[in-house]
Amino acid sequence: MNWIKNNYRRLFQYETLIVSIGNSNFRKLIKFTFFIVLVGQIGNLCANNKFPLFFIYQSAFLGILLLSYYSLFYFEKFWQKFELQTASDIWIFSIRNYLKRKKYCNANWSYPIIVATFVLIAVHILLGNMCLDLFMRIYCYITLYIIVFICTIGYTQYVMFIWLITKIYKYELPIDCYDKVLPYNTVWVKTLSDTAYKGSSMFFVVGLLYITLFYGFSFTSAFNVDLGINLHLFLLTLFWIALIAFIVVAFPCFLLLSLKCINQIVLRLKIQRENDLRKEISILNNNTLLKQLYISILMNLDNTPNFPEKPLISRIISAGIGIINFLASTQACFSLIQMIKGI
Repeated sequence: MNWIKNNYRRLFQYETLIVSIGNSNFRKLIKFTFFIVLVGQIGNLCANNKFPLFFIYQSAFLGILLLSYYSLFYFEKFWQKFELQTASDIWIFSIRNYLKRKKYCNANWSYPIIVATFVLIAVHILLGNMCLDLFMRIYCYITLYIIVFICTIGYTQYVMFIWLITKIYKYELPIDCYDKVLPYNTVWVKTLSDTAYKGSSMFFVVGLLYITLFYGFSFTSAFNVDLGINLHLFLLTLFWIALIAFIVVAFPCFLLLSLKCINQIVLRLKIQRENDLRKEISILNNNTLLKQLYISILMNLDNTPNFPEKPLISRIISAGIGIINFLASTQACFSLIQMIKGI
C-alpha cells in the first residue's frame, strides 16, 4: 500500500515531469507528434464541417509544440551542465540549490493548468458560433490544451534561467570557480551566454508563431469571431494584451537583462582577479619570475572583453525576430482599434 502511495505521489510531482522530459528521447516525441498530426489531418479530411486553414494552423502549432518541448529538454540539460561546471564553488552551489527547489516545486503545476484552462475556455467562447464536427472540436481542444500547457512550462523554465543569472549578478561574495587568466572565457559564463541567446531565439520564434496565428484568428473572416458581443471583444483584447506583455515586451527585456548581468558578472570577476593579483604581487620579492608573470596578467586583464565572444549571426537573429514581433503586434493593435471603431 505504501509502495503504491509513494509511486502515486512521485508520478504527480512537478520534478518528475521536468526530469523525465529532460532525459527523454526527442526523436520519439517528434514521431508521436507527427502521429497526432496525421490523426488530425484524417479527421479534418473526413469531417463535414472542416476546421478553416487547418493545415496552416496545425503546422504552426506543431512548431510551437516542438520548440516548447525542446526548450524544456534544453534547459534541463543546461542545469545539468551548469551543475558540473560550478561544482567546486560552494556559493554558486547554494544559489543553484535554492533555485532547484523553486524549479521543481509542485506549486508550479498551477501556472500551466491555469493558463491552459483559461485559453481553452476563452477559445471555446470565441468559437461558439463556429460549425465544427464533434471529433475535430475535441481534437482541437485537446491539442490546444497540451500545447499551451507545455509552452507555459517552458516559459517558466526560461524565467527560472533568467532568475539564476540575476542571482549570480547580485551575489556579493567572492567566486572561486572561474578562469583566472581570461575571466570572460570562464566555462560556466560562456554556458550562460550561449543559453541566453539560444533560449531567447527559441521563444522569439514561438512568440512570432503565436502572434501570426492569433492575428489570423482575430482579423480574418475564416473563424467568424463576433466582436459585436462584448465578451468576445473583451477576451480578444485580453489575449492581445497578454501576447504583447508576455512576448513582445518580456522577451527582449529578458534578453537585455541577462546580457547586462553576464557583462557585470565578467566585470566583477576581472576586478576580483585584479585585487587578488595585487595582493600576491605585494608579498612577492621584486625579482621573482612569478611576480613578473602576475604583473603581466594584471596588465592584460584590462584589455580582455567583458563578455564571452558570440557570433554576430546570433545577435542578428534575436534582434530580427524581436523587431518582427514588435511590428506584427503594432499592426494587430491598429487593426483591433479599427475593428472596435467599426462596431
